[in-house]
Amino acid sequence: MDRSEIDRGGLSYTVDTLADLAARHPGAELLLLIGEDLAAQIATWREPARIAALAEIIVLARAGDPMVAPRSDLPMRRLDTRRVDVSSTEIRARVQGGKSVNGFVVEPVARFIRDAGLYR
Repeated sequence: MDRSEIDRGGLSYTVDTLADLAARHPGAELLLLIGEDLAAQIATWREPARIAALAEIIVLARAGDPMVAPRSDLPMRRLDTRRVDVSSTEIRARVQGGKSVNGFVVEPVARFIRDAGLYR
């Protein structure tokens, strides 16, 4: 587990986290795993070209579904996965709404989210 986003404080951007990981682990191959919903938005993120330079962008797609065309010319690789009817956006919304995430994430993750006060 990496706490750099939590320890950094304030707003956290993917590009900053990737740059920090690259600096702490020179030569490591970084992979950024995102869902198709985010692939359609990544061009609007802070420094998307630098994100692509720091990490290979892997789009987790539901097996058998056609890939949503990203609104970006960033290089991305599709990885078919089994269908999971939950998203990180839904998990964050549940926590913000005071709802349980049991059954959405494994117990150690639910405990970490709760103990760290994430997404509140």
